[in-house]
Amino acid sequence: MGSQSNDQMKVVTGEYGYVLQDVPHLTDYIPDLPTYPNPLRSNPAYSVVKQYFVDMDDSVPEKVVVHKDTPRGVHFRRAGPRQKVYFASDEVHACIVTCGGLCPGLNTVIREIVHSLDYMYGVSKVLGIDVYIIGGDGTQKGAAVIFEEIRKRGLKVAVAGIPKTIDNDIPVIDRSFGFDTAVEEAQRAINAAHVEAESAENGIGVVKLMGRYSGFIAMYATLASRDVDCCLIPESPFYLEGKGGLFEYIEKTLKENGHMVIVIAEGAGQELLAAKNEEDASGNKLLQDVGLWISQKIKRITEKQHKVVITDRMWARLLSSTNQPSFLGSKDDGVEDNEVEDYEVGSDDGENPGNKETGTTK
Repeated sequence: MGSQSNDQMKVVTGEYGYVLQDVPHLTDYIPDLPTYPNPLRSNPAYSVVKQYFVDMDDSVPEKVVVHKDTPRGVHFRRAGPRQKVYFASDEVHACIVTCGGLCPGLNTVIREIVHSLDYMYGVSKVLGIDVYIIGGDGTQKGAAVIFEEIRKRGLKVAVAGIPKTIDNDIPVIDRSFGFDTAVEEAQRAINAAHVEAESAENGIGVVKLMGRYSGFIAMYATLASRDVDCCLIPESPFYLEGKGGLFEYIEKTLKENGHMVIVIAEGAGQELLAAKNEEDASGNKLLQDVGLWISQKIKRITEKQHKVVITDRMWARLLSSTNQPSFLGSKDDGVEDNEVEDYEVGSDDGENPGNKETGTTK
């Protein structure tokens, strides 16, 4: 098994096309570090953990489904407790770093780290340096920068990145903190939009959800809600006009159901909007408001559905039943005079409206 490394990534290759995109390790630049037995091994309360120690060669494949004749593909180092550690409990000073604002869910993560270090590993000094960095993809990029500086200085400091993104856009992890809650809260907005849309003829509820480059929240909330007719996500481009376009689908759904709910991730359809070359404080490209844009675009469909046709029989009957005269002639509405007479002599007491001699307006 061969290996190569650079400032950005450590790659290990093996037989049958096996590729391991490894993470940096303390032993890369401090090769003679002593090891210690994991404190969990001698703690009776956590004896069951011994069954779940992660082997040093364990890895997680990028693709779950592969063909028998294809290379084994890209793998990633599996996280979890090892049988040996590189720090003695009494020498560890842990520091927890969070990026962005605090929230109840994040505070729970911090509390669990402190208790795990104290009760499971015997670490009594937790400052608020091992470094735990909690956050999403941007935060993990910051963790990589911190580690590069530590490596340049040759310090015995471990950096642990803890994924915490409600977008669920960090791949190959078991669970991202906050994602389930985000999906649950998104359903409340979807349910409200469904009630509003259902209460109006040809009503359309548009719900914009988080997801700059991934549509996990939008898709999972759609599947959980079961009231959504259309879900638009960044991973699947769409178009508005023509056969198979969004407008055609909206018209079809309104014709069949009389209302609909559209869920759209904030990053969906950005290629259809005018480019915006501005960035936020974190360096992320500012996105256009696709929810407002799509709402304005579909107005033409809903407005067309509510168009009043003055020569419609229901409209003529309304005029008749309310004793309102019709001031329209054939020159105004484009129909023949005898058709106008048919509309004007409707009856509201069950008489045949086609009988011009006996039918009267009341």
